[in-house]
Amino acid sequence: MLYNCNHCNTRGIVIRLADNPWGDWSSPKIIFDPKDGYGKFIHSPGNDNIYDKGRNRHSDWGAVYGPYQITPYSTGIKYRYTKIYFTLSTWNPYQVIQMSSIITSDEEEKNPHLYANSINDRNDRKYAHISVVLANLAKINNILFESSIHNSIYIADHIEWSQFHTHVELREKLKSKFSQLISNVVSDEDKADMYATVLLELLKLTYDYDRFSNIPNYIIHKKWAIENIRKRHLHIILEELNQIIEEKDFLPNQDYLCYAYGPDDSNDHKYARISLLESKIGNDINISWDISTQGSLSNNFHIAWAKFHSIDEMKKEIINKFQQIINKHQRVEDIVKSFVCIIETILELSYCNDDNHFDHSSVYEWVLSNLKDNKQESLLVMFSRYVNDKKFLPSIPSIDIPFETLDKYNK
Repeated sequence: MLYNCNHCNTRGIVIRLADNPWGDWSSPKIIFDPKDGYGKFIHSPGNDNIYDKGRNRHSDWGAVYGPYQITPYSTGIKYRYTKIYFTLSTWNPYQVIQMSSIITSDEEEKNPHLYANSINDRNDRKYAHISVVLANLAKINNILFESSIHNSIYIADHIEWSQFHTHVELREKLKSKFSQLISNVVSDEDKADMYATVLLELLKLTYDYDRFSNIPNYIIHKKWAIENIRKRHLHIILEELNQIIEEKDFLPNQDYLCYAYGPDDSNDHKYARISLLESKIGNDINISWDISTQGSLSNNFHIAWAKFHSIDEMKKEIINKFQQIINKHQRVEDIVKSFVCIIETILELSYCNDDNHFDHSSVYEWVLSNLKDNKQESLLVMFSRYVNDKKFLPSIPSIDIPFETLDKYNK
């Protein structure tokens, strides 16, 4: 819950958390202090020129109110943080601003740890780890990137940005930002330090050093960089770093996963992974979709669609697309492979590896038998059962309001 409170002996926007609307509620915390906005997008009389016409008296201060959450845009990582978006009215100038805030879990506040520290970590977190390193280097050297997201020192911002970009785009963005940094640093020593710092972080995420108990040496890499910089061979340094960024094991091509790797990922990304898989299967066997966009191969299209539809609508869409594959394609072998592939992926996104026992051969034979006996309905019933499994796209728990609570509110 977000609110502003004129009777709380505080200014700004307050956040409180609860599992149920009737509480217990957490103690209030300031999520936005107006002083962080004065002179930037909130008027401070005598100190800026951002005010509505005729509202520049000493008493015409800006203020903040109306923090309304935009819930479809919420993102996060289970057990670690939630990033919310909300509108904010500023009174003078009389305007509405889009805001975001990152709310960390209690455990994250007590014991924060890296989001990526090995070759086996996922692309969004590996990219974000390096991107935050670059953002911190930029901040130290008073260098600004082209947007607030890339200047942010909060990893949640970089994780979220990465989830809407391909592995190729992530590589290009890292190369571009490093090139901008090293080109704008004057000192040879600082350039070499920047190179060695970024290189070591990249190497941790690109090669399995732990396997051989080997650790890259910062001093050696910095010394090599200084020698090349003094010889006016800055391009060699850029090429060396770019080559590491291009290593396939750093950011492998996993775009088809839609950043849904397992049960703890968000519903919109899990839906997108299945929907994209169905689109690819249908397009490969030349399905003419009922709606042309159902065949879209854009990750972002499927993610965006999910953000503005209910869980029931997501499930119906997945079932509808598979039904089209069954009805519009006659080759039994293709339908069997499609069923097995989609169900196996749904199980991967529903259960941990230890709980997911999937017998390819028996499922394959069962599907084949039903299709040969023209029992497509049985196939669709079984498919729907997997899609409707509460562990695949879990609903928000229903709220059972105690009778005495309702009675109290009615009074």
